[in-house]
Amino acid sequence: KRLSELIMPAELPEGQYLTAKDLRRLVKKGWIIASHSHHHSQLPCLSDDELRYELKQSLQEILNLGGRAWLIYPDGVWNRKVFDMASELGYTKFFTLEKTSEIKGDESHIYRKLI
Repeated sequence: KRLSELIMPAELPEGQYLTAKDLRRLVKKGWIIASHSHHHSQLPCLSDDELRYELKQSLQEILNLGGRAWLIYPDGVWNRKVFDMASELGYTKFFTLEKTSEIKGDESHIYRKLI
């Protein structure tokens, strides 16, 4: 309903995505836009160079659109290497579906249960 009020589709045909213009409109209306990586890769499986590229590119694009330096791990999967590199690059909040003991007491990680 909220998207239709903005004259934006609630669902897009497979292979289509919101444009930069669409995302800027959402940000202007108060929506929060965050990173989900550049290519939706399994971040823990990437080499250091690949991981740095994925995170850096995505962060630059998100910030250019008016988004936040937040990372929503693809499929909720992460490890310490991903967290450390993302933090080093400037990400400030992290969202995961995978509850681990490493999150306990870490206020930068937000655990969300998939419903």
